[in-house]
Amino acid sequence: HPEISAERLIARTDITISAPYSSTALIAATKGKPSCYFDPTATLPSTSKFSYGIKIIRSKEALLDWVQQHVDVEGHG
Repeated sequence: HPEISAERLIARTDITISAPYSSTALIAATKGKPSCYFDPTATLPSTSKFSYGIKIIRSKEALLDWVQQHVDVEGHG
């Protein structure tokens, strides 16, 4: 929705999963929130200078592991 800024939305999240190299991952990281890029095509390298140190996840299984590491499912965050 164009009236809701990325910063406002990220402020209400526990973690952020972003499209590769999008600014939302960087915004979340600067706010101290766990953040990753998800590349479901697995065509990007697992590390890149364009990721600025933010993890690039390339499979559904790895994404699920990452989410479980960063979210308390029982306590919802």
